[in-house]
Amino acid sequence: ALWLGRILDLYKDSPTKMIFLELARAPVPRPESRQPATWLQSALKRPNVSALRQNTFRDLERPDIFFDGLHFNKVGRGLFSERIAKLIPPLAGIN
Repeated sequence: ALWLGRILDLYKDSPTKMIFLELARAPVPRPESRQPATWLQSALKRPNVSALRQNTFRDLERPDIFFDGLHFNKVGRGLFSERIAKLIPPLAGIN
């Protein structure tokens, strides 16, 4: 978290928007973390910093759209790309 804070500090006086997201974590759903993302909560108080909901891509955690334990296959990449193309522009102030 230290280096993420330093990156945010580098852009604090710029119009650059920082958007955090959690990717689909694996082809098989994992239990949710019991510890809240306290660093992210503090980062979201900064101007021009936003985040997608933590569970935005949970429905993509299924084996049929993963190539291996970490990477989407062609179908998964398409689903992810379509969704992120709809979600990011409003957060970035793009119409």
